[in-house]
Amino acid sequence: MKLRGIDFGNVFSASGTLNNFGEGWEPFHSLKKKLSGFDFTGSTFISKTTTIDSRMGEKEKEQGNLELNPQTLQPVKLFPDCIKVNWRKGEVLNAVGLSGPGFETLLRTGRWQEIKQPFFISYMATRATKEERLKEDEEFVRLLLENIEDFKTKIGIQLNISCPNIKGDLTSFIHETDDRLKVLARLNIPISVKINVLTPIEAVQKIIDGGNCDAIEIPNTLPYGEYPSIVNWEKKFGLESPLKKYGGGGYSGRENFFLAVNWTNRARRAGISIPIICGAVSNKSEVELAHSVDASGIAFARLSIVRPSQVKPIIDCGKYIFRDR
Repeated sequence: MKLRGIDFGNVFSASGTLNNFGEGWEPFHSLKKKLSGFDFTGSTFISKTTTIDSRMGEKEKEQGNLELNPQTLQPVKLFPDCIKVNWRKGEVLNAVGLSGPGFETLLRTGRWQEIKQPFFISYMATRATKEERLKEDEEFVRLLLENIEDFKTKIGIQLNISCPNIKGDLTSFIHETDDRLKVLARLNIPISVKINVLTPIEAVQKIIDGGNCDAIEIPNTLPYGEYPSIVNWEKKFGLESPLKKYGGGGYSGRENFFLAVNWTNRARRAGISIPIICGAVSNKSEVELAHSVDASGIAFARLSIVRPSQVKPIIDCGKYIFRDR
């Protein structure tokens, strides 16, 4: 899949899968490296979504629910209470809340600049009003322009407008996206927009009509409680979300994938022609299903947690099936 002449491939390690720089999550990834198949070679890296403001967790008295070690940027707790995993069903509920040290701190490490294969930096503005979020975008552009010549490879930006684990009205985020993309367009690099399955197709078409969106990635996690006719929340998690104190969390599972496939199919029928990355795949039949609805590529995240031995087989399968896109 080429965006503005840059070949990003067709299989993506979705934002959050491999942490900020591709280093993964400790000690989980160190243990899993011993497994046959736990190999991300062949996939395109998308960084964990960063923000302008630091969100290092409760101990630092900042936003963000996943407390991070400020030196290593790895979780302080072995089993963070903002993440719930159902290993048997292959599902994840999380309320990480975009924890991180902030974009400028990440840039200063120089680690993004050393990556040699094209990748995406995922970014989300989180302040309370549209005006404040536009200021965040301005700051993001300024910082990246000051450093972009130091990057050893071409990069793209993923504008995340759909994380359910932050304060704010995601509907407002959707309607202001075109204005925000105009700011990010000053970077003159590919920009994808990450949405969830609740995003109206008509709203996405308006974003595309603005001329600054090169691709769409779907789905972000599904906000807890949505689509109750499809997701049996009570059966999965009981009478209320185990992450209620964090707002409920966002769900990653088979139902969210199938909702994304349905959205992609409807989007293509509505005439949306730009590349669509269909995420949340967890097996080969889902890769084939994403291809059948004319997705341009696939992404995975929870697979690396709940079925780690299947990472490389899924990458290889995706590269083969999507070789025509």
